[in-house]
Amino acid sequence: MKRLDPVVPSDPRWSRPFLLWLALALALGFAVPPPALSRAGRLLLIPGPALVLLALYSRQASLRAFVATLGGPRLSALHGLRVPIGALFLLLADRGLLPWEFARPAGIGDVIAGGLMLVVARAWREGRGFALFGLLANVFGFLDLANVLRTVDVLGTSGRAAEFQAFVGTPLGVVPYFLVPILLATHVVLARWHLSALRGETAAPLPRPDSR
Repeated sequence: MKRLDPVVPSDPRWSRPFLLWLALALALGFAVPPPALSRAGRLLLIPGPALVLLALYSRQASLRAFVATLGGPRLSALHGLRVPIGALFLLLADRGLLPWEFARPAGIGDVIAGGLMLVVARAWREGRGFALFGLLANVFGFLDLANVLRTVDVLGTSGRAAEFQAFVGTPLGVVPYFLVPILLATHVVLARWHLSALRGETAAPLPRPDSR
């Protein structure tokens, strides 16, 4: 098997900027819910950080090593957070704190995507052949998040930001400003790992499609 990246020691200092980013996301989430931002602001603060993460990942071997030390199962299981978050969106919409036009696709999509990624995480731990399923699950999860961002943009530009009451003065702002960019970026990284496995290569500890 060909290894795509050189073996570089993981740098624990990468955890520090992530913690700082989390603190900033919490502060921003309390102050400004995403639908209240301009379109440029939403693009800058949600998909923007995901692009920065992917750029850093492609250029910094120490960041790739840091991500690899987390491991595919952990990165995949991280997406399992979408299951309770999706259920919460549906509950909040039922209570009139979120518009159904947002909560229905976001809630149902999160539950499905998060559930699929938990299956991927378990199969990864058990060393089953799952690379194609993992690739498809990550593509689905990425597209689902993109659709939710599109929905937020439509509702925000339609003057319906006030309907997102659940995001006002609550920690929920950490979801779009911190968790969503990380999920978008890790979907791309995980999809690349699965695709590499299908091609018989490896860019991270990943079972081959025919492994048991």
